Amino acid sequence: MINEPMQILEDCWQKITEGIRSRKSNYHTMSLHYLIDNTPRSVIMIPRRINLEQHILYCHTDNRSTKIDHLKKNPRVCLLFWCREKKTQIQLQAKCRVLHNTEENKKAWDRMQNMSKVCYASDIKPGSKTSEICSGFSKEQWENRNEISQSAFAYNNFSILELQIIRVERLFLNVSGHNRIVFVKDFTNEKDKWSHSWVSP
Repeated sequence: MINEPMQILEDCWQKITEGIRSRKSNYHTMSLHYLIDNTPRSVIMIPRRINLEQHILYCHTDNRSTKIDHLKKNPRVCLLFWCREKKTQIQLQAKCRVLHNTEENKKAWDRMQNMSKVCYASDIKPGSKTSEICSGFSKEQWENRNEISQSAFAYNNFSILELQIIRVERLFLNVSGHNRIVFVKDFTNEKDKWSHSWVSP
């Protein structure tokens, strides 16, 4: 068990990086919590990339999603990872910026597999009310989804959530005694400067 604070923080970054690289990792998915008119909402997201120098996490989403406008109004979000095997919870607080039609978007889009691009080729906006069960595609759109996924239409629906991490909280559950530690990034000092506090679990 790691007890040195900076090693714990480094271990958190490694676990998140591991989740990005491996679908089998407990850290491959996370829940993102945000506010819609003071009402909390949660969605499951898949982290796609992490900048370990600036501590920025990147996720993909549909630019037509209702959460986009709300994230622009209130960019403060909470991210939560849970590893059942290691009984470890990592909670991140971050500030979200929506990237659309930027160089970062183009690079990510070019790296994306065709089957992933299809998700952005739907013609019915996410969150739209429908009279019956709906995949997001009209019949004609579904039949032409592979062709449409290569079009400007699909790319224009693609956005990236850039999540600047400002706080890390790691909770470790153990029969010998739980422990919890909080790290806060100091933006007034060095770029990698984090203060820490042990707190009661």
